[in-house]
Amino acid sequence: MSESKPSPWSGLRSEARIQLETRDYSMLDPGSQLAGPGMPAGQVLDRKEELKDNWIPGVEFFRRRVFQQNGR
Repeated sequence: MSESKPSPWSGLRSEARIQLETRDYSMLDPGSQLAGPGMPAGQVLDRKEELKDNWIPGVEFFRRRVFQQNGR
């Protein structure tokens, strides 16, 4: 007994469904990605040298370790 999940696009007209496309942000250069759709802070830290031309003076990122607190 298999139930098929309804499509998340079922409410769209067929003309609109034809125009749907998947965007691929991975092909953008790091500066454009940071200025446009954004990137996770971890990637910003890993690519800081590549982003030095797009960097805002005074803005700093730093790594931190987050521990789970049981019972909170």
